[in-house]
Amino acid sequence: MRSQGGIQLEVKADWIRMFDYDLWSNLKWFPLCAEEPFRSVMSHVIRTQIIWLERCGGPHRFDADDPYDLVEAICLAWQAHLDEADLDETVHYVNNIGIKQSNSRLDIVRQVINHGTYHRGQIRAMVEMAGQTNFPDTDYLIFLADPRN
Repeated sequence: MRSQGGIQLEVKADWIRMFDYDLWSNLKWFPLCAEEPFRSVMSHVIRTQIIWLERCGGPHRFDADDPYDLVEAICLAWQAHLDEADLDETVHYVNNIGIKQSNSRLDIVRQVINHGTYHRGQIRAMVEMAGQTNFPDTDYLIFLADPRN
């Protein structure tokens, strides 16, 4: 990607919007994730967003024990980080099993958003297997059709 030009600004705006979508989707699923095992999966999604934000140089501390209380603050922190960050910059980090790795900030952002989408799909399958048929439709086009977005 060409750095610092109009293209990067457009890409940033797109990914900032994707964090709006991610937040909207998570909030839609929260009512069905009040109990285990669904709650653990959603908590994993939120905690992972914090880990990646920290690896990218964002805030290192959020004031709440329950990740559900942090979901909006994390979204805003990611959006602020993206607004200021160079998406082409390589981020060096140590993964959760102690291996040094590096990826572009843009690839990390893609990972964070895709990770949430993947696990919400996992929750949907778990909810269906538990016999629940009334769950939210959180497809991206539904998000775009919502007049509040």
